[in-house]
Amino acid sequence: MRQFQFRVGHENFALIHVSLVPVINHEQKSKPTQAAVRELRGLGLAPDIIACRCSEPLEQSLIEKLTMFCHVGPGQVIGVHDVSSTYHVPLLLRKQNLIEYFTKRLGLDAIKITPKQKAEGALRWDRWTNLTVSYVFIRFQVLIIIDTIVCLNLFRLPLLGNIPTSKTHTSQ
Repeated sequence: MRQFQFRVGHENFALIHVSLVPVINHEQKSKPTQAAVRELRGLGLAPDIIACRCSEPLEQSLIEKLTMFCHVGPGQVIGVHDVSSTYHVPLLLRKQNLIEYFTKRLGLDAIKITPKQKAEGALRWDRWTNLTVSYVFIRFQVLIIIDTIVCLNLFRLPLLGNIPTSKTHTSQ
């Protein structure tokens, strides 16, 4: 990748480093990410974005620590915390200004986009947003109640008929 970066030019290459941020005793730990970025830099690669995977949203103190010790700007550390569906990840990234960052970093604003293309892009984004919102409402909890279960070695459940549940089945 290092050679590819030089071949295509800095303005045509961006590196996103994805790192796991563990939560131990309710505290987000930055050391694994710092060590991984140090290793990358040792290979001659500098991440443009550090995407931190975490079970919960990143704390501001962790973002500040990573910007200081990984030599990136505050807008270059983004949190990708657990969400109800992978469909929500693009919304999460957009909310953290990732599109604006790459537009500036890669000079994408120099590309001429027609009003028709902008309208089509806005329509697609609206459709994506609606899809994610509708996905949230599709999920619901189902409660199944079985009449009686006396013990785990039952051979017959009253509501389900004869269903063998162990290897030794005796006829009744």
